[in-house]
Amino acid sequence: MGPSSRICWLSPTPTHRVWPPTALILRAIRGQSRGAPVSPLRHFLVPVTDGWTAVVSGTSQKYLYIPFNDSTVWGYAIDGTTGALTPVTGNPASAAGGTSIAADPAGRFLFVGDSATGDITAFTINPADGALTVVPGSPFSTGILAAQLATDGQGKFLYATAGSTQVAAMSITQSTGALAAVTGSPFSLGFPMAQIQGEKSGKFLLGISGSDAHIHVFQIDTNTGGFGEVVGSPFSTVSVPVNLVVYPTGKFVYSLNGAGTPMEAYQIGTSGNLTAVTGSPFTSVMLDEGQFDQSGLFLFGVGAGHLGAPTFAPYPTNTSSGAVSVSQFSYLGFPGAGFAVSDLTNAP
Repeated sequence: MGPSSRICWLSPTPTHRVWPPTALILRAIRGQSRGAPVSPLRHFLVPVTDGWTAVVSGTSQKYLYIPFNDSTVWGYAIDGTTGALTPVTGNPASAAGGTSIAADPAGRFLFVGDSATGDITAFTINPADGALTVVPGSPFSTGILAAQLATDGQGKFLYATAGSTQVAAMSITQSTGALAAVTGSPFSLGFPMAQIQGEKSGKFLLGISGSDAHIHVFQIDTNTGGFGEVVGSPFSTVSVPVNLVVYPTGKFVYSLNGAGTPMEAYQIGTSGNLTAVTGSPFTSVMLDEGQFDQSGLFLFGVGAGHLGAPTFAPYPTNTSSGAVSVSQFSYLGFPGAGFAVSDLTNAP
């Protein structure tokens, strides 16, 4: 996205009550100034590719951050009652690259990567107003091209992949947010890793190559940040995953296999082993990408859905079994872009 974009949101309308009232959809829309006042739009939605947004909780409200490839990061305070977005103090912040983003789970630090140089700019987040402050020593070098970022579930380590056979691991200094390469980083895997995701416990890192029908599960050494594949990994999937989504509690992982191909779900065992969820693959749920709302009640997904055409929809999810049901509501004719999900309350 270029400098001519702004941030908007989509909320339920009176004629579409089936839209879950527990979430707001925040998205980046082309064509208007990022510094312009933000207003709600209806009957128009543009999805944003995963990794282009981060939503974090502050003292009394949540904040949305979006990196741009002109080396800037824009932050917005989210009004949990109306969904309105207000630019945070100091907008925009300068960052290396602006091609990837991740936040630590506690919302203390924000990390923005540069896929051209491999550098990562680290920021502290002011919990009172969402303002960003560059961490001394930024940008930090990863040794690889940092195309995608993910933190472990406890916010101790940051991982980066370039889609190649190497993954970089950085320790996060808990008092400052400064990054340091862990011993052995970057790690050579011997196979490509297109996407990586952490999970809530901080024990496991999950990844896909994007070219074969497997999900890799790595156990994280919680002392050093190093990692290695668990017994049985990689785990076979029915179709080739093109995207990976981890459930908010870390109990399940979902393989999104592209429009026209059923989505799959797996339960993550205590040792990192994966077991197919009952009903998986879900033949009526065909998605390219998706994100859960914080409650885990809905998976917001982009794909063909059950209608056979480009759609965006909230898919009800069983919090006990992990099963995903057909959405009763869809937006048709998606042009493609990106989105973030936040609940409707100001409180973290």
